Amino acid sequence: MSWWDSIDTVSRFNNWMQFAVIIFAFLTAISGFFVWFSGNRISLHQTKSTALAQKKIKTYENTSLSVHKELVALQQKQFETEQLLKVANSNLARLHKQLKQSQKKQFEAEEALGRIKAGRDRISHQPEIPPTPKQPSLSPEFKKQFLDILKQGPEGIIDLYAVQGDSDSKKLAFQFDTLFNQAGWTTNGVAQSTFSPKVEGLVLAFNSKETAPSYASFLLHAFNKLGISVSTRVNSKYPEWSLSLIISDFPVPASGIKKESP
Repeated sequence: MSWWDSIDTVSRFNNWMQFAVIIFAFLTAISGFFVWFSGNRISLHQTKSTALAQKKIKTYENTSLSVHKELVALQQKQFETEQLLKVANSNLARLHKQLKQSQKKQFEAEEALGRIKAGRDRISHQPEIPPTPKQPSLSPEFKKQFLDILKQGPEGIIDLYAVQGDSDSKKLAFQFDTLFNQAGWTTNGVAQSTFSPKVEGLVLAFNSKETAPSYASFLLHAFNKLGISVSTRVNSKYPEWSLSLIISDFPVPASGIKKESP
């Protein structure tokens, strides 16, 4: 009789088979759990690794950006330093040039001072020349030369002023009035007035340079040719297009036209 013909044997076999199936299912479940758990661990590890890698990449990018910024800043500072160095070199060259010019001027000043001292020494050893006394009257030769020069130029209109209270000034003014009239100029006689600041010598006065008559320059040239220094005075109190000659006492040359330097 075979074992499968026995109900008891078949029943035990069936029980063992069911138990084996249960064990197999249990082992399969455990294996599936371990597979799932391992998969989750691997996935979590990969996620963490990816996040860590991304974090490191971000850190590297930030570091690279920071290094790039520092490099740009260093290049900018280097450029600024080079520019400052160029400016400093330029200033140094200019200061060096100014120093040379100052040294040259100092040398010239020392030479001029030496010449002045030498001139003073020569003057101190020379006899003192008495000053030329003032002449309250124009000499005949001077009158002739002045009249000849006036006749060579244009005829103009001039107002003559003497210093009030100064007899020498008044006398000279009337003599000039006569000469101007003889040369064909128009005068209104001699007026007397006070002047501030004080007048010394001859002064040509007019309203402005723009309204000064054209013959004013001719008259200046005439006096200069005779060796007489004439100053000018600009004042709005004088009428426009008018010319005035203020006459104070001064050393009048006895005669002779001033010779030009060779």
